[in-house]
Amino acid sequence: VTWQLSFEADPIGKKANSTAWKRGIAMAAQEALLLKQLRQFDGPLAISASFHLPRPRSAAKTAKAITRPGGFDLAKIVDDGLRGIIYPSTRGGQIVRCDIEKKWVDGPGSVLVAIWEEA
Repeated sequence: VTWQLSFEADPIGKKANSTAWKRGIAMAAQEALLLKQLRQFDGPLAISASFHLPRPRSAAKTAKAITRPGGFDLAKIVDDGLRGIIYPSTRGGQIVRCDIEKKWVDGPGSVLVAIWEEA
C-alpha cells in the first residue's frame, strides 16, 4: 500500500518557521486516514517527499534551489508532520528510507509525500 499526500505550500522565508508545512502534511495524512480508510503502519517505512517551492523573484530560471531549508530540514518537517498519524509517535526509527527532492517552480508551491512499507 502506498499513500500519496499532497497539499499547496506557502514559501518559507528566512525568518519563517516550518509549522505551516508540518500542519499541512499532518492534515493531509489525517484526511487520508479518514477518507481512504487507511491504517497506521507498524513495520519499516520508506518515504519520498518532493517539495516544489515558489521561485524567488531574484532567482534566474536556470538557478538551482540551494537555499534554506535544506534536505535534512525538509526530512525533519515530513517526520514531524507524519509522527503520531501514519506511524506511532513512539516509533521514530520506523523510517528506514527517505528520499527528499527540492526544486523551484513558477507558480504556487506544493508538497507531495509518498509513504510505503519497506520489505
